[in-house]
Amino acid sequence: MPHIVKLLEEDPEAQQLAQQFDIRSSPGIIVNGQVVNPYQMIENCQIKDRVKARRLLEDLLNEENK
Repeated sequence: MPHIVKLLEEDPEAQQLAQQFDIRSSPGIIVNGQVVNPYQMIENCQIKDRVKARRLLEDLLNEENK
């Protein structure tokens, strides 16, 4: 995925973006002008249904053993 890394210590534009978007922790991620919370992304990607998770893992293992 194309992206640009900006270091706060070295880049005044990065400092301006952090202030503009009120980014107070790392990593600060901005997508299409909106701040994305990486920890929320992780939460949204979790499989919380144990049965579904087991089926997915079994399917993956079966694919690998073919």
